[in-house]
Amino acid sequence: MPTINYDYELPYTLDVNGRAYPRLLLQLTRDAPDAVQLDVDAYLDSGAERTVFQGQLAVALGLDLAGADQQTLVGAGGQALPVRVHSARLIHEDLGTFDLAVGFAEFPLRRNLLGRDYFALIQVGFREHLRTLYFSSAP
Repeated sequence: MPTINYDYELPYTLDVNGRAYPRLLLQLTRDAPDAVQLDVDAYLDSGAERTVFQGQLAVALGLDLAGADQQTLVGAGGQALPVRVHSARLIHEDLGTFDLAVGFAEFPLRRNLLGRDYFALIQVGFREHLRTLYFSSAP
């Protein structure tokens, strides 16, 4: 059986109710010289095909939410989620900088999600019983 080596080990973080979740703290920005950089947290969701952030973050970055391509994503419960897709830059101090087409939700979200499109850019491992994430900066 092959062995997978990881460069980083991070504990799950606690939400406001004290529950532990696989979540990353990162910066969200865009590729522009005058771009603002926002501190955001995002839950790692292996069931999400696309990375999805709250729509107001696009506005805070100076992106035209209504002017972007619209897609409809379907959640695990079958609910439709309309998003507007913009190029964004995700920065993590250990994992690096990644440009990604992010879906910005047109309706309020409970949480930002890092989906499998982000997982394709890194190597990630979960040890649920230890509440620990493992990362390497290359897939």
